[in-house]
Amino acid sequence: MTRDMDLIREILLEVEKVPAMQPWHSTPLLGHDITDVVSHIQLALDADLVEARILKGMMPDAFIIRITNNGYDFLESV
Repeated sequence: MTRDMDLIREILLEVEKVPAMQPWHSTPLLGHDITDVVSHIQLALDADLVEARILKGMMPDAFIIRITNNGYDFLESV
């Protein structure tokens, strides 16, 4: 997998659209399948851009609980 900063940005923009206190459920974005999206959510979690729960299994899944202050700083910078 190659890191795609456009995908990370798009994930954060999608999460930003969700009403406060509601999690965002991972979905295919920008032509990437769910596995790529979940992998990029993990990268965003590693970078402290989001609070998220990653569900590992045969078909990975993830829920983003919220964007962190670092995540909003990232969005402002791009």
